[in-house]
Amino acid sequence: MSNLTSTWFKVAVASVVAAAIMLRLWRASKQKLFAAIDIGSGEHKLVVARLIAKDKVQVVHSESVGVALALDLQKRPASNELSSEILADSFSALQKFCEDARELGVTGSPAGVATAVFRRASNGEAYITRVASELRLRLSVVDQVLEARLGYLTAKAAVSRGNQIIQQNQLLSWDSGGGSFQISDANGNVYLGPIGNGDVYAMLQDISALADDISSTTITTLIQDIQKLLPPRPDWLADALKKESTRIVGFGHTTSIFRLAADCVGKVDLDRSVVQYALYNILLGKTESEQATLLRAKSQEYASIVSPYDYRPDTPYPETNLLLPKLALLFAVMTHLEIPSVHYEYANGSCLGILLHEDFWKKQHNDGL
Repeated sequence: MSNLTSTWFKVAVASVVAAAIMLRLWRASKQKLFAAIDIGSGEHKLVVARLIAKDKVQVVHSESVGVALALDLQKRPASNELSSEILADSFSALQKFCEDARELGVTGSPAGVATAVFRRASNGEAYITRVASELRLRLSVVDQVLEARLGYLTAKAAVSRGNQIIQQNQLLSWDSGGGSFQISDANGNVYLGPIGNGDVYAMLQDISALADDISSTTITTLIQDIQKLLPPRPDWLADALKKESTRIVGFGHTTSIFRLAADCVGKVDLDRSVVQYALYNILLGKTESEQATLLRAKSQEYASIVSPYDYRPDTPYPETNLLLPKLALLFAVMTHLEIPSVHYEYANGSCLGILLHEDFWKKQHNDGL
């Protein structure tokens, strides 16, 4: 056998062996359960799932716990620290997630990300490092660009779950939380929003402190103040929005700004006029208690339309102190960026994106699945 033939033979054998190993890993991954954790500025979220395709997961468990980190951080502007009390709540939530994941059959370490509030807090990184070590989590504070990528993967997975026909080059994802928001596309273009609904809540408190009540004028002023903080619309986003085929998908679960708007009107396709109507005509002018009662009824009535994948117990509507700030932020961003409409899809934070992200897969393979 010539040297050249021998070399090609060795390469072929190595390729076959590599393919066999990858097939074994893939088959094993389809049976194994993985856990993903998204620590946001207002909630901690857990999803346990099987990976059944390169861009698809089978969720077997999903839960969330409210931990108002962003609102807590606003109370200490001088030190810019999260309180020991709120971090204790965070630790308890993460500890429960680990216990729940193990009981469900997850054998590896849950993977997770911490977002805006931990980027801001002076003690954010230190806390995440400590809790990751103590609870054996693969956890890190991520920047907005990676957060946007996880959001895009989440939106893509959520859309495919519903068998919607949206091509990859037509999809824009919109991830909006308590401390920031991101809009991104398949090519890695990202619009980084510097504020979230927690920030808008603080802005509304400042404005309404100067008035007797929250009026339409108050909300209009709030929207104008939000827009002053937003970067201009980039060319890539303007070009995408010119195409009729482009779909912006906003995702989240019961506390997301998109879910709130959808619950108000019983629609998942939300144009600017619908969001404006929900803000000024449905919520404004009602007490917080009246808003909560109304939305509790509406969310039950529209459950099959808004989120057929999400079980809705007859419980109080979440985060009622943030209802007006959430819709104000949604309307302000849509107006500022000239977004005609956004489509809502249910997802528990960016957990699906964490499970589908390339780095997550590499780490699982290195661990031997």
